[in-house]
Amino acid sequence: MKTNVSVSSILETKSGVNIITNVSEFTADQVICTVPAPIAKNMIQNHDSEMSVLFETPYSSSIIISLLINESWEPPSQIEKAYGFLFNPQSDTKLAALTIENNKCIMRKKQGYLINVMLRDECAKQLLHLTDNLIFAAIQSDVEVILPNIFQHQHAMKIFRWPYAMPCTPIGRANAVKKYRATRSQNNRIWLASDYLGFPWTDSAAETGLWAANQIIKWKNSD
Repeated sequence: MKTNVSVSSILETKSGVNIITNVSEFTADQVICTVPAPIAKNMIQNHDSEMSVLFETPYSSSIIISLLINESWEPPSQIEKAYGFLFNPQSDTKLAALTIENNKCIMRKKQGYLINVMLRDECAKQLLHLTDNLIFAAIQSDVEVILPNIFQHQHAMKIFRWPYAMPCTPIGRANAVKKYRATRSQNNRIWLASDYLGFPWTDSAAETGLWAANQIIKWKNSD
């Protein structure tokens, strides 16, 4: 197992798979590639037509702002026991969702509050490359509409940028996944597995990894 290694190229050959990284070149009999579709497209050098269709899966973006709030602040009484909020996509806000993590698990923060703010796709795409301070300035007023005066009690803030937060499901994606799976054989050495190969959730991403692993086991056992 290698960590903190950046992969630039995955090339399938007749005898195996060559993986080019920033530290060395590796070879393997089989490779399961679990990165988002746009990254897999750049990595895998000789992908076939079924892979190419899946690599064009569009993604929504998001930015997560985690706020640690001092115990001197309390949420408005009408939402003090709520865990999460989803915002109407048609509304005039930069926010997609907001969670009060204490109400999911009290151990998330023993004192004060942990608040997570998720930005909607179009807003995130506009702000992804800005500094933390500029992102904060852009979303402050939207957050305070729901959580008044919260930033006066802020202890710390952490911002996470997700350019490929969740795959979209345009018409035809399910058929593309079905065709990809149906056309794999024992001659294949690179296997795709990620959220764009199933439903756009973590458990589905895990299922695609199990599927790929089982395919390798099946073909090896058939030799």
